[in-house]
Amino acid sequence: MLASMSWMPGSTPAPSPKHLSLNASPYWRRLGRLRASAHKKGINVSEEKRCSRCKTMKSRSLFSKCSKEKSGLASACKACIATDWAKNVKRKNAGQKIYRAKQAAAFAAMTEEERLPIIQKRREKWARDRARKARKIADYSRSYRAANKEKVALQKVLRKQSIKRATPAWADLGAMDEFRTIALMFRIYTGQPYNVDHIVPLRGKSGTKPVVCGLHWEENLTVIPAAEDRRKSNQIWPDMP
Repeated sequence: MLASMSWMPGSTPAPSPKHLSLNASPYWRRLGRLRASAHKKGINVSEEKRCSRCKTMKSRSLFSKCSKEKSGLASACKACIATDWAKNVKRKNAGQKIYRAKQAAAFAAMTEEERLPIIQKRREKWARDRARKARKIADYSRSYRAANKEKVALQKVLRKQSIKRATPAWADLGAMDEFRTIALMFRIYTGQPYNVDHIVPLRGKSGTKPVVCGLHWEENLTVIPAAEDRRKSNQIWPDMP
């Protein structure tokens, strides 16, 4: 049966559905009818496919790959899928907006005693989320450093060279070492990591464009939490444009 269905338009007559075996699956019977119909219309089925949404024949390049389908392509074209996706997102956003409004109204109607357990539960969830995110970032950093040892080593060398160039002759190295001691003390007493940060970055950027170069000396150093240091990066400094 499969051998009789391998044909190209204009070469041999298309197989008719009545030529198919009665024991053939519904998929092959439907495929035979589609090929016969396409042959009558002069359509090359090897290059085009019928969309199940808009019911039109389109180029196979307009369909996404789908391993679940026997043809290897999605039943609907990319344009129809994108339209359905946009409608679903709009409907979902509208439903979420209504749900949030109801939750806000219910929370406003509660007494102070009823709100406290809910607030505490939310705070615990936020703390767990922050801890999980911190672990995820730490795991990614370790795996990245292990997989890119040469790149990490080069970045350390460039960082040291940048600090050396930005250190003026009048800088007090002893005073700068005290900032590291203060950061270590904060970490011991609070249990949270603290970093020694440059108030004006050594290579401050606005987007991707370098705009400022700070100096490495005691008046340009401060001790801040590590999370704030990561958020600040080299994009924020006093009197920035």
